[in-house]
Amino acid sequence: SSSGSAVAVARDLVIAAVGTDTGGSVRIPACFNGLAGLKTSEGRISLKGVAPLASRFDTAGPLCRTVEDCALLDAALRGAPVAAPETASLAGAVFLAPRNLHVDILEESVSANWEAALEALRRAGAEVRREDAGFLDSYAASYPCHAKLTALEAFATWRHILEGPLAHRMDARVRDRMRSGLDLPPRLDETLAQRQQDIRTFEGELGSSILITPTVPHVAPVLEPLEADPEVHREINLRTLRLTMPGNWFRGCGLTLPSGTDDRGVPTGILLTLPWGEDDRLLAIGRSVEGVLQADAESGEGGLAE
Repeated sequence: SSSGSAVAVARDLVIAAVGTDTGGSVRIPACFNGLAGLKTSEGRISLKGVAPLASRFDTAGPLCRTVEDCALLDAALRGAPVAAPETASLAGAVFLAPRNLHVDILEESVSANWEAALEALRRAGAEVRREDAGFLDSYAASYPCHAKLTALEAFATWRHILEGPLAHRMDARVRDRMRSGLDLPPRLDETLAQRQQDIRTFEGELGSSILITPTVPHVAPVLEPLEADPEVHREINLRTLRLTMPGNWFRGCGLTLPSGTDDRGVPTGILLTLPWGEDDRLLAIGRSVEGVLQADAESGEGGLAE
């Protein structure tokens, strides 16, 4: 939903842009366009004047060419003093790279560039832990409720159109996804309690480490097959959201960075995720990681294309 924002920055129409992220719509367009994109913690940036989708998950955030620009625009959007962001030492920093990441769905270039980024972090003095993340298994069990809850809130917000004479003017795929929330299990309180439990599990297991994953399992897909076949669109859309949606469920903040390209020059990305409220730390870490990846690309060791 923030693809226009990302393309505008990538094509030098603007120096920076603002997007919204309810399930990945800052991070995914930024990744597809080789940009930095910040999914802020819920409530960090005011949503006054923003058209809502699902208020429990909606966030706004910057899409920029650099992490520094993301930090500067983030500050401006919050009305905070604008200053160059800090950097965080990577020596001794711990990055959790989950083994139970659905690696089977990663395209070869995405996987290769992710691995190259992990190796670059090791050379910079960081510790990379390859272990199963229990919170990802918890999320897999909770995913149906997450998807339904998002759709239910979207339906409630836009019901006046969905059940009115203008419904035919809404994209049929969007309309159907919103209506799918109507069969949410009636125990909404149990769904919300499960989310709180999953958040506690995520924050407890992650501790002071940084979750690092690819941003999207694949590079930007070709448009025509998605427009031609609703089932192909549904399948690719769900796969596209696979690695970003957990961050919204866990109330986390996330930062995507370019990690390289595939053999056609199409960008890939890595995603750093921290718990709610740790946006400033995330930006400081992200700025340092960005420097390491750029240095690796210039030396010819990393996945970034020159």
